Order: sequence, then structure tokens, then C-alpha cells
Amino acid sequence: MDALSSDKRLRYHWLLTCPLPQGSPTSVSWLKVQSKIRFVLWFVKGKYSGDIISDYINRPTSDSATDKMHHEWGTPEELVSELIQRFTDPGNTVADLCVGGGTVAVCSVLLGRRFIGADKDEKAVKTTKRRVRQLFGYSQ
Repeated sequence: MDALSSDKRLRYHWLLTCPLPQGSPTSVSWLKVQSKIRFVLWFVKGKYSGDIISDYINRPTSDSATDKMHHEWGTPEELVSELIQRFTDPGNTVADLCVGGGTVAVCSVLLGRRFIGADKDEKAVKTTKRRVRQLFGYSQ
């Protein structure tokens, strides 16, 4: 949080929560925690001037309750797309500092946003690069 907030053009605005799909909570076994919500840190460039919005985001309902195909912490594209559309405009930049399976990157590109991503897991970065490259017709 400190590193993200060190650039005064980008500031923390609020913490958003999204319920995880029923029946598929994410477990962190070594901490003995079973999470039923997803947290999203909301940063803004400058000052937020949009409408009043709820900090509890109901996920869109679909048959794809989870998306663990690319990463164990995967989030359904439908939820990620909903968040990106709700909180950004085309041309804005979306940042994901734990890219995991690359879903935020893919949805950002498909929705006309720029994307910045990072992860301490080299495999996650490779997965994300592969998925984004495939959007542009590359096989790897």
C-alpha cells in the first residue's frame, strides 16, 4: 500500500468486496482460513468524481462459478469484466499486482483498457503473457 501510494498522482480510495461463488470458497490451509469474499483495492488517479457506489459488489451470476483453469486463485472473467467496466473507462490503466492466471490482463485488453501487472510467481507472469499474446493471434 505504501509503495502504491508513494506516487501522489495515484491514491488509495477504498476497499471493495465481492462475494466468491457459493460452494467454492478459497482455502488457505496453512492459515486455516476459508475466504468467501474477494477484496479489491481501489486506487484512483487524481480525485474520484464519479457517482456514489456500494463497496459490496454482487458478482454477476453465471454457470461458471469459478475459473481455476489458469491459477488456483482464479476469478471468473465475468466478475473481473464487471469490475473493470464499473470502475474504469476505455483507455484507463488497470493494475493487478498478483496476476495469477492473467484474467485481469485478458479482460482489460478485451475491454480497451491498458494493463500493468506483476507477480512474485514467475509461472504466473508466464501464464499471463501467454494468455495476452493469444489475444493477438500468437500461439505461445
